[in-house]
Amino acid sequence: MKLIDELYVLPDGRQFILYAPLKRTILVANRSLLSLLARIRAGLDLPRDAESTRWIRELERLGLINSVESLPPTMNSPDEAYAPTNVTFLPTSDCNLRCVYCYADSGTTKKYLSADIAKAGLDLVFENAARKRASKVHVGFLGGGEPFLAWDFVVEVVDYGRGLADRLGIEAYFTGVTNGVLSTARAQWITRNFQYLNISIDGTKAIQDEHRPAKGGKGSYDAVVGTVRIMNDAGFRYALRTTVSSRSVSELPAITEFFSKELKAPRIQFEPLFACGRCKTQKDLAPDPASFVEGFKKALAVVDPTKTEVLCSVLRVDVLSPTFCGALADNFYITPDAHVTSCTEVSSVDDPLAKVFFIGKYESGRGFIFFQDRRDVLQSRTVGNLKQCKCCIAKWHCAGGCAVKAAHEGDLYATAAVANCKIARELTENSVRTLARGQRMSPRIEVESIRWAERR
Repeated sequence: MKLIDELYVLPDGRQFILYAPLKRTILVANRSLLSLLARIRAGLDLPRDAESTRWIRELERLGLINSVESLPPTMNSPDEAYAPTNVTFLPTSDCNLRCVYCYADSGTTKKYLSADIAKAGLDLVFENAARKRASKVHVGFLGGGEPFLAWDFVVEVVDYGRGLADRLGIEAYFTGVTNGVLSTARAQWITRNFQYLNISIDGTKAIQDEHRPAKGGKGSYDAVVGTVRIMNDAGFRYALRTTVSSRSVSELPAITEFFSKELKAPRIQFEPLFACGRCKTQKDLAPDPASFVEGFKKALAVVDPTKTEVLCSVLRVDVLSPTFCGALADNFYITPDAHVTSCTEVSSVDDPLAKVFFIGKYESGRGFIFFQDRRDVLQSRTVGNLKQCKCCIAKWHCAGGCAVKAAHEGDLYATAAVANCKIARELTENSVRTLARGQRMSPRIEVESIRWAERR
């Protein structure tokens, strides 16, 4: 009789919460059951009383003993040639804001991507999608800079992509990330032509205007809130994305209440500020991980999870994966100067990390050329190759976290040096405890919960 390997124990008062992520199962156990599991793990003789026998049958039914653990599939096969079926454009490095923490230091240069190169990218992904018989192609616009400053580019590329989709019978799904400083006409055009939008806003007026001023120093709050209200009026799908600093972390519950009740946001994503780019020398702007965790937990408590989702990229109890994101798989992001990056956070050829994350480029007359050696390095960063993740409860959810942030700290394969590592672990534990109590986290998270009454 053998106990599965991926089983984690959390003390919970006089009981214990057992979590088997690969089996999607939570048990609330008493000390007697924990003792039985320990004997099974050690290979000792087991008691033969009726209650122990019943528990063993139940553990077998749940797949916690005498069961094979199926590992999550990789995002791509190493034997499969790189043939992306989705594309994301970084139209410009220019920006109308001067956010104090901008990872790309946007606005210091004014590079713009050629529409002809973008069309070549669309041709490539739609051709791949048709060959693979994919039903949908995702086309994204983000930065770098503020993508919608390249307005004529966006309109032309959307029109071209829609033409390809109609001709090939493949759905085109358009998404964008914006700072929200848009004219009414442009915001309304987006609601008619896009399917989803992420809008960056960092909180109430004082926080937003401090974090995300316009390049002339004027605040951006009023313009962004105006864009949000246009999205609401149109019934358009969007999320608010908030960077949390040491100055705003204590305000997370109030920010959440404001976003959910006043702005009627259906999804709110909080991310701790990471000191790089424009604020790389201001590490004091990054929130303490414990403060972020505490603030995030309080934020969860002020919303109805069936109506408003509160998210963080490293809190992914609904996800099982050996890799954190598509940067380590098949991302196809085209920068303003026609390089191919696997991550938007590395968008300039002058970035030292470009030597790792720039996986290709466009050359006139040759089309897109890809660097398989760099892709091989990125694909090797799976959670199974990260020693620090070996015994972590968040192992198969955050999967080692953001590779770019680890690389910024000096080691692509490091995780513990990044503050997000502690945040991922503690928020995952909190989610497991919440689910064990039979409470909802969000409509997306479904984990079987079995409650055993404690015997005295």
